[in-house]
Amino acid sequence: MIKVVVFDLGNVILPFDLYPVINTLSTRSIKKDTILSRELFRTYFWTGKGSYLDYETGRISTDEFFNHLKKEFALEIGFEEFRNVWVSIFREDKDVSGIVRELKSKGVRLFVLSNTNKMHYDYIDCAFPVVRLFDEHILSHEVKTRKPERAIYEEIFKRTDALPGEVLFIDDMEKNVAAAAEMGIKTHHFKGAADLRKFLSAEGLPVC
Repeated sequence: MIKVVVFDLGNVILPFDLYPVINTLSTRSIKKDTILSRELFRTYFWTGKGSYLDYETGRISTDEFFNHLKKEFALEIGFEEFRNVWVSIFREDKDVSGIVRELKSKGVRLFVLSNTNKMHYDYIDCAFPVVRLFDEHILSHEVKTRKPERAIYEEIFKRTDALPGEVLFIDDMEKNVAAAAEMGIKTHHFKGAADLRKFLSAEGLPVC
């Protein structure tokens, strides 16, 4: 029996697109041509290296991250403009949010487990009230570790007495799902709201 359902945020509840950030920053770099800059930024953000990794795991502050980014890529951009483009990448999948609300209304215990950073999450918490429905928020920048590292999944069991087989973890990335499954956690590789709804229903969870 599933006692706790753990949702990823990005590209599950909140689809996102990093390319507006990549495109904006690539045009503000004074040391690289635009095409090369786009590829550098794409690699930097998608692979999670350097100061981005440090920021996502809470090892550096927002100011330190911004200043490092400016220096590393020779950016001519102010903080407010950067913040505006940095946080504007998200939208809400209303169908998935609907599933979250149904589960919550039936008394299912809900967790968020997300690789994220302070700037993004401060914005998400303000802009998307659905995240406030969750009982626990396991955020990489707060717990100082990230998926698919084992330590972030262990945070689930610090916050519930449920056994691994009583926890369901939902994520869009196969490597994150695989890491959870290795710990005995029941998993679902997210491919869309309709598929998720069908899966939850088959598991006996209260969705229509």
